[in-house]
This record gives sequence, structure tokens and C-alpha cells, in this order.
Amino acid sequence: MAKNDASAITKRYARSVLAPLRVNELRRAVKAATAAVVGDAATPVERLRVHPPGLRVEKPARRGDAPRRYVRVLIRDRDQRLFHDISVDTSGGIVEHLRVEDKRPPVMEEELREANDLIRGDKQLRPLLRRRRVEVEVISPAGERSGRRIALP
Repeated sequence: MAKNDASAITKRYARSVLAPLRVNELRRAVKAATAAVVGDAATPVERLRVHPPGLRVEKPARRGDAPRRYVRVLIRDRDQRLFHDISVDTSGGIVEHLRVEDKRPPVMEEELREANDLIRGDKQLRPLLRRRRVEVEVISPAGERSGRRIALP
């Protein structure tokens, strides 16, 4: 969208509400969200996967009011097989904490790096990564089997 095409409200809040997340906002949100999950579940922190936080902007309750700026943090609890979808306000307070069943979790860069490291550590599989058309992929198993598997398609 061209800058001139933006609405008056978008222009008014572009530098405050719609601005990219700042490092301190990200840190504060991840810390608050992780603490909420650890306090909520019996899962140890090393079994949690924190997805990169994102900006969440909520429409105002009344026309003309400022939209609300939040940081959205997704944390996957690998032991309980669910996601914690947590929205944190700019001061670090939890605004919303949803628990979502972990049916088809997104693949994180960290998981792909771990998969590559595992394959590189295996002397029989390591040569496969040198092939042009072979790449690592994390897949969900078919049928009733739980969990996810590493695949070399």
C-alpha cells in the first residue's frame, strides 16, 4: 500500500502502535509469556518452544480511540501437546492466554537446525545432505501415531 493510500487513523498511529516491535518489548513479552506457561503447566522450561513474537494490533472499542498494541507469543508445550497463544501488553502484562491443542504445529527454524545437526552427526545419513535435491523436513506422522518425525524427502 502506498503511503498516500493509508487511512487517517493508520497515519496517526503509524509511529506508535504500528511501529515494529522494539527489542525491550520482545524480551519483556517472552519473559512474561514463558513465566505464565511455567506457572500454568508442569512442563519444564527446556521442553517449551518459544516461537518468534509478533505484533498484534487490536481495533479500538470505540471509533476514534487508539488501537491497542500487543506482542503475541506462541509457546509450544511439547509434553502437554498444546500451544499457549499469549498476548502481552507493552508493559509486560498478560492480556490473553489461550490454550490450543497441538494438532499440526508449525515448524520452527530451530527444529530444522536440530534435525540437520542430528543428520550430520549420523555417518550413514550425513552424505545425503550433500545431494542437491535432499533437504530436511519435519513431518507429522499419518494415522493415530503421535509426535513428529524428521524426513529426508
